Amino acid sequence: MPNSEAEEQGEPSGYTKRVEGDHLIVEDDVAIIVEDKAVAVSPRSRAGETRKLRGDLTSIVKKASEQAGRLQDRIQRDGGIRLNDNRWLDLSHVREIHTAAVSLDDLPGASTTTAELVQAGFIDANHIPWTVSLHDLDIITQLVDFPAEFLLYLRRRRDPLATVMYTAPDELDLFLYFFESGLYVEPDPDKVRELLPHMPAPTTAERRRFRRQTPAYLTSRTDSLDAWHYSSLGAQGAETGTTNDLDVGDEPGPTADRPEIAPKPRMVTSPLEEMIVAVQERGDYAWLSIGATLLSGATPFQAKAARIPASLLANPLGDGRGRSLTIPMASNREDGWLLVWLTRPTASDPHEFDQQSRDYLRAK
Repeated sequence: MPNSEAEEQGEPSGYTKRVEGDHLIVEDDVAIIVEDKAVAVSPRSRAGETRKLRGDLTSIVKKASEQAGRLQDRIQRDGGIRLNDNRWLDLSHVREIHTAAVSLDDLPGASTTTAELVQAGFIDANHIPWTVSLHDLDIITQLVDFPAEFLLYLRRRRDPLATVMYTAPDELDLFLYFFESGLYVEPDPDKVRELLPHMPAPTTAERRRFRRQTPAYLTSRTDSLDAWHYSSLGAQGAETGTTNDLDVGDEPGPTADRPEIAPKPRMVTSPLEEMIVAVQERGDYAWLSIGATLLSGATPFQAKAARIPASLLANPLGDGRGRSLTIPMASNREDGWLLVWLTRPTASDPHEFDQQSRDYLRAK
């Protein structure tokens, strides 16, 4: 990174300051910066000694936020980073960046109070990391069924208002509530329009929904998770040292030697799940963020969106032109999308239709 204002004005090849980063995960147009912190919360901190607690949180949360924030800034400003061996890593295709601080120790009462950490000066409001223990992260990655779920959780969890509107005993309670109800916070529609002036003007209903939000305290939601987790461990233990003589494709049932596994907690079924998985399997550019955006809508909206293709095809204009429907979905520049459904008349030229579609998108 630049070591002076003069270097900041120049090319990245002239930067002379080296900075450390633990993990950079890039998947499609999304980057996740992860900082590992092995510092444990001391018994004195857990007993409520405020000075010691502040020191521990500084070592774990504040430093991770600052380190991840530096890397995030370089990617956003330079379009990439220069590695230790002087190779340039091009990240100009990355549209969305998330940061996470992963600790070996649980941080009850701290990791789920992001807004208070910002107010206390531990983290910058522009660089809010998802603070999570390694154990909780491991459980969460086992619970998600496809990547779009995980990305949507990162978006919702890192929202500065998330832990203002939702107070929970620990991270897994927040995550399981996300599975149940989405962990959604209504954004301020006027601030959204400041960031995205091309969006339609705020409606009275949007302003009313934002004003009427009230904070909620989430009670423990981990009973179903505990049942699944411990029954899975029991089944694994029962099978240790045994062989499976079943043919491929057989579904083993519960027996005395193979206990029944409790159902795994899952996100509420999405009407758009087939489409999200299909976009993922096609591997189109931005499949991950598109999937998370589709998944972000309320269930009634998703059900309506799932019917759009059939509705457009069943109601042609009659003059040979295709049909279209456009929906903007955005709360900030990083995760904003303009979703457009287009039908191509069978008699149209594919290349001409492609150009017309691109012109239409630019106009919108």
